[in-house]
Amino acid sequence: MAQYKLVDVASVIRSKNSGPFELTFDVIFKDFETYNKVKDANIFNEKMFCELYHIKAEDIINIIHFDPAKAIKTTIVRPIRCVRRTAAHTFDEDDLRIVTQT
Repeated sequence: MAQYKLVDVASVIRSKNSGPFELTFDVIFKDFETYNKVKDANIFNEKMFCELYHIKAEDIINIIHFDPAKAIKTTIVRPIRCVRRTAAHTFDEDDLRIVTQT
């Protein structure tokens, strides 16, 4: 089987918060042929996500193949590290948006 980098076969690769307790990964493929090959090979599966993100299978909420958009959407329980209490927040948060108003 040929090997490709995801960046070469996908037009969109993104992660985003889908609420305070979930994180979603979207991959939208450039063409239906590649999308169908990836889907049929079951490359995006629980085992892959568990190994890549060091999570347990029960932390994977769903893996959805959305054929009309050539997309695979995976949602996991959002990892939140509670390491220390700081002045700004309780959790040692990796995803903070800093906004200043003038």
